[in-house]
Amino acid sequence: MRKLSIIILALAAPLAQAADEAAATPQPGDETRAWVQLQTSGSASVATPPTTEGEVAEHVYQRYLKSFDHPIPLYLPRQTFVSGGGSGQ
Repeated sequence: MRKLSIIILALAAPLAQAADEAAATPQPGDETRAWVQLQTSGSASVATPPTTEGEVAEHVYQRYLKSFDHPIPLYLPRQTFVSGGGSGQ
């Protein structure tokens, strides 16, 4: 009986080790979930957000306002995105 117990333990040891290795291996999406958690918790946020001042801020604001000069089209022709037809080949 004792010999049988030793054999069973010897056979089960690699299985336990494989289970530990599988648990330690990062799974797809683990890093993404960690980044989202970091963002939602706010623990890495700064006390005051960076600001832009003076001439640069004015230029950025004017460019933003100019973006409203043209209406957003209902659809965009395919050739504006991909040259050569976009067949993926």
